[in-house]
Amino acid sequence: MSTVRRRRTVSSPSRLTAKTEFLNVDFNVRSRTSLEPLRSAWPGFVQDAGSQLSPKRQWLVLNVPGQPRNTEGAIRAFVRVIADLPSPARACLTNASSRTLDIGVQVGLKPHSFEDVRLSHGTLEAVTRLRATISVTLYAPREEA
Repeated sequence: MSTVRRRRTVSSPSRLTAKTEFLNVDFNVRSRTSLEPLRSAWPGFVQDAGSQLSPKRQWLVLNVPGQPRNTEGAIRAFVRVIADLPSPARACLTNASSRTLDIGVQVGLKPHSFEDVRLSHGTLEAVTRLRATISVTLYAPREEA
């Protein structure tokens, strides 16, 4: 009786994402009431994530205009945009059940450690004034063409 061995296909490290880098910050806002005033006033990209889960659930994923280069710049941009919102839109944020600034990082093979997600004391105070939570999402290395 012969044994047939199956060879597992594993990506070569050289085909996986080479560099770890900051991607973006999303601002996830969830509420039990309508977020339409916030959606209408937001100057950047808005995704209605709630409709994918339940039509009764209100959940927006907000991005700032432009592409900030780092975490600090992205969060500071959110703070500036929020300060310029009209009162009804800011009230949506104040009354939201959840406000999360989600920092996205694409993980790569280099460098061995990644320390570019840094927030100053002032930025952390601004996040606290927003009554927001900070989360970090790490995306696994992916095959590149």
